[in-house]
Amino acid sequence: MVLAITVLLLSFALFSFIGCSLDMYSYNQGFVKHSANLK
Repeated sequence: MVLAITVLLLSFALFSFIGCSLDMYSYNQGFVKHSANLK
């Protein structure tokens, strides 16, 4: 039972970390495009 809860927490943490990384990546891509448009 404890093992199942641990696995759930780990997978949840991993998914949120991946989601956060993807958000930051797409945000940076948009920022780069915006900067290129300003020049």
